[in-house]
Amino acid sequence: MRRFWTIVLAAVGAGIAVIPAVLKPASAASPWLAVGAVVVCAGLGAFIDHARRRGESGLEQRDQSHKAVLNGCFSVDGRRLPRVRDVTDPTLLGVHQTAVAIEDGNVSASVPPYVARDIDEEFRQAVSQGGFVVLVGDSTAGKSRTAHEAVRAVRPADTLLIPRSRNDVPAAVQHVRQSGKPCVLWLDDLERYLGAVDGLTANHVAALRGLGRQVLVCATLRAEERSRLLDLGRSGDESNRTSEREVRQVLSLAVTLRIERRFSPAEIVSATAIAGEDPRIATAVTRASEYGIAEYLAAGPQLLSRWQDAHAPGQNPRGAALVTAAVDCRRTGLVRPLSRELLTRLHEHYLAAHGGSKLAPESLDDAFEWATEKQQATTALLHGDDANGYTVFDYLVDSVQRRTTPADRVPEECLRVMLEYADRTDLFAITNLAVDYGWYSLATVSSQAAHKLAKELAEDHPDVLKAEHNLGRVAMWTGDYRRALDSYRKVLTMRTTALGAEHMDTLATRHDYAWTLSACGEYEQSEAEYRDVIALRTKTLGELHPLTLSAQHNHAWAVFQGGDPHRARKEYQAVLAIREKVLGVGHYNTITTRHDLARIAASLGEYSQAHNAYKAVLAQRLRTLGEKHPYVLTVRHNIAELHEAQGNLELADEQFRAVLADRTSVLGADHPHTLATRIELGNVLAARGRRAESIEVLESALAACEVVHGGTHPKTTRARDALATLSA
Repeated sequence: MRRFWTIVLAAVGAGIAVIPAVLKPASAASPWLAVGAVVVCAGLGAFIDHARRRGESGLEQRDQSHKAVLNGCFSVDGRRLPRVRDVTDPTLLGVHQTAVAIEDGNVSASVPPYVARDIDEEFRQAVSQGGFVVLVGDSTAGKSRTAHEAVRAVRPADTLLIPRSRNDVPAAVQHVRQSGKPCVLWLDDLERYLGAVDGLTANHVAALRGLGRQVLVCATLRAEERSRLLDLGRSGDESNRTSEREVRQVLSLAVTLRIERRFSPAEIVSATAIAGEDPRIATAVTRASEYGIAEYLAAGPQLLSRWQDAHAPGQNPRGAALVTAAVDCRRTGLVRPLSRELLTRLHEHYLAAHGGSKLAPESLDDAFEWATEKQQATTALLHGDDANGYTVFDYLVDSVQRRTTPADRVPEECLRVMLEYADRTDLFAITNLAVDYGWYSLATVSSQAAHKLAKELAEDHPDVLKAEHNLGRVAMWTGDYRRALDSYRKVLTMRTTALGAEHMDTLATRHDYAWTLSACGEYEQSEAEYRDVIALRTKTLGELHPLTLSAQHNHAWAVFQGGDPHRARKEYQAVLAIREKVLGVGHYNTITTRHDLARIAASLGEYSQAHNAYKAVLAQRLRTLGEKHPYVLTVRHNIAELHEAQGNLELADEQFRAVLADRTSVLGADHPHTLATRIELGNVLAARGRRAESIEVLESALAACEVVHGGTHPKTTRARDALATLSA
């Protein structure tokens, strides 16, 4: 481009240079010809000036882009991007260091020779084709080393771009698109680079894939992290998590291959064959029945034991608490380096939980020194420093995530501390986790904080719309349906304008708008919205996609609430058949469809069938969500309703009181779900002949319903009718 403008300017300059030579005789022959020549000269001069400024602007933009990519990516002496073959130290690409081996006075290389893996041929074939390739496996399975060896073998001359952080991804993508050269964009620990605005997006991936074989996006991803990213939320809230939808869309564009942590018999044979070359491999082979070879070489088991043992009195309990705090930050979804101040504040909770001062904890400085000390010259529990922040060894996160139960929640008080240090991306992650836990008050605080930060951006910025959507989403779960409708209407208008009616985010907002209409008793309008969402999702995603099924499921609920249980049952049965086939019989959303079919059965008097289904759903939700989660309380409420319908009034009374206490504690006294339980308790009391107590309960429920729902909502009408019956 620069050469092109040089030629143009030279040619135009030469043209102007001859004008004076012809101007004198021309003026003698015709004054008008002279005037024309002057005009031409002026025009050419203006053209030259415009071309010069345009060229300088283009060069300046390219220079800025080049500087941005050099500043944001690994470079050679800060002057140029490396080629793949230039990076001979795999640890620069995320490969875990291994213990230094000393034999006969010679110190071994930082990493041992590569042990051939079963996946090599298939993975290298994928790498040679370009596009987006993701290698998934446990921490220390050997993902990064396998990927590094593949790109070195297949694409050694390609330019290598290794972004330092999520914020550096857009500049790297732009450079790849402009360079016209074969490139490898290296994203080790992919979760650190994902982001709907400032990180890797589906649009980025699609653009790079469009460049063909000459561009490769090569990424690694822990298996547990992939499960977390693809998880629709333990509450099954699959339709309204904008950031997760973007992540799932990115991952759906990848060629995904897997590598096992434990080495296969063939891989152990390969390791044994080269064990004589490096004593570290020889030692690892002897432990291959217990650990993966790469796992052992990275000192994963040793560091896990070091962390677990440090909680004991007289050891390093404060350092262990710092590590636990960092692990829980990762479990929450905070993937950027953590400040010393944040870890210092968080660790006090974990230290106190293990005994606090009774453990005779070390000083804070000693704790950080212990946690960041490398073991066997490999890695440390925490990596980093005060200036750049700290990251935790991902093997520890893997270990915790694999054995996490519903009871193993990140403590609420710790999440509230994280809020004070969170950026927008962190706040979205905290909001999602709080909704999964059923901690709606915390979700409200975090969503409001994200919305406040997003106000610094343009009104139609994706993060502004996401923050506004989250406000509606949390308002929906807390029962403030009017506030939710206001948020959804606003976001729906802006997303339709900016993204189009068929975009996933637009449809997500419309889906949630339909859900809230149903909650407000506007069943016909809700059905109409759902029908449109189903049609558009079927068109863009397919009829078997989980989001299409979600809309079909919720449409059936609106039909049931609108008074047509038989049509609703047919729709639910169709959804159940597909969910069992696509998601599996034990998937949370499959169980949810069974739960709603049980509600229909109960409404039709099929009590035995309903009771058996409720028992199965309750067991599954207790196992995955915990005893006090709002979705567990919903099943308990429905079981109490079933006892009421069967005339087991004493048992229904007992169960409604228990659910009411828990819903009041978890959701609040005036949450719509709490009010529903109060109304049913009032009805049971009336049926048991306890008229005065029933009137008291129903009057308080009616007053609250009129404030929360309005005078015409079905729940308000139900409470009013029950009181009228008692007064008759």
